[in-house]
Amino acid sequence: MQRNLIILVLGMLIFNGWQEATASQAPWRMGLRLNNQQARRSFALLPFARGATIIPVRQWARTNNPALLSTNRAVLPDTLRVLFLGNALTAGHNMPEVLTRMSRTGKLKIKATMRAPYGYALDNHMADISSRTNISHTIQDPLTFTNRLTWHAVILQEHSLVPVYGWQRLLNSVQRLDGAVRTARTQTALFMPQSRADSIFSEAEFLDRSEGAYRLVAQRSGNLPVIPGGRAWQMVEMRGDNNIQLRARGQLPTAHGAYLNACVMYAFLTWQTPLGLSNGGLHQINERDAEYLQRIAWELFVSRRGGVPF
Repeated sequence: MQRNLIILVLGMLIFNGWQEATASQAPWRMGLRLNNQQARRSFALLPFARGATIIPVRQWARTNNPALLSTNRAVLPDTLRVLFLGNALTAGHNMPEVLTRMSRTGKLKIKATMRAPYGYALDNHMADISSRTNISHTIQDPLTFTNRLTWHAVILQEHSLVPVYGWQRLLNSVQRLDGAVRTARTQTALFMPQSRADSIFSEAEFLDRSEGAYRLVAQRSGNLPVIPGGRAWQMVEMRGDNNIQLRARGQLPTAHGAYLNACVMYAFLTWQTPLGLSNGGLHQINERDAEYLQRIAWELFVSRRGGVPF
């Protein structure tokens, strides 16, 4: 018994001495342990659920080249399915189709569709059975035939006068539609379109009041993301360094206005720069104008420090 105990103690001493010697002769073990700790800290800092950017890049880098690192979201499907509910400010020149086509030349794809009758407000969409049906629409998963896929985002655009003269109406409409969107298990976002001057407010005052209403409503509805497309329009029109007309008669978007909206949407939905994308089938837009509008959209996105979380 005593001999067995002595053998056990000697064995433990020999093993401890071998472990210390191995550690001193193999310093890579400590480095590996430190690397693992650093990796755990790094992964702990990545907000995967919120989709914040991982890799910072230069502001004007053409990051849609698949061979380059870019500001990809942490988690993002290959193709985003997006529904727009709005009116002619969204539907002008079929902006969702332009967005879909221009995204085909980018690293991330968007498949967008819309329900946007002329003159509609969001309470019209709430009362419209077609709009509500579109919200709950699903498509079959090509990989799993027993599964159905919902929209990744439903983007709401209010009539331009409502936020300025009736923000309570905007709040009521957004909360009711957001309830339907949440029931469909998807994400609501708000799109603030271009402003307009009227007999009471200047164009700048109109835009400030509109954005204030959108942000108040977004906060009261659970911090919904707001895509401030009207600010991109303001940036182009105030600079006046390019002969680009964004507005047609009746404040509707021209081809350039629709393309600017599509660029803003691409940036805020994918967290990627639209630099280098195509003109989305709008052949009125030459390469120089397209790059100028892409830069405006990306500058707006960078200044706002975030887009639509999924």
